[in-house]
Amino acid sequence: MNHFDIEFAAVTDIGKIREKNEDNVLISSELALGVVADGMGGHSAGEIASSIAVSVLAETIRKINAGDMQIPPDFLR
Repeated sequence: MNHFDIEFAAVTDIGKIREKNEDNVLISSELALGVVADGMGGHSAGEIASSIAVSVLAETIRKINAGDMQIPPDFLR
């Protein structure tokens, strides 16, 4: 098996017309995962939606890796 290193970095920007940054980023070497969740374009609670998306994805992968959750066999079809 080949071995290689990957470096991740993330930067978010509030943009020109928004009052707050709704983006969320997760970089986890433990999970071998990089996630970017864009906000909802100024919709109500966009920052909460992107935060939940990142959190649920990370927790699901942790559970799968620990054997506490299984992917249904027909999921990848």
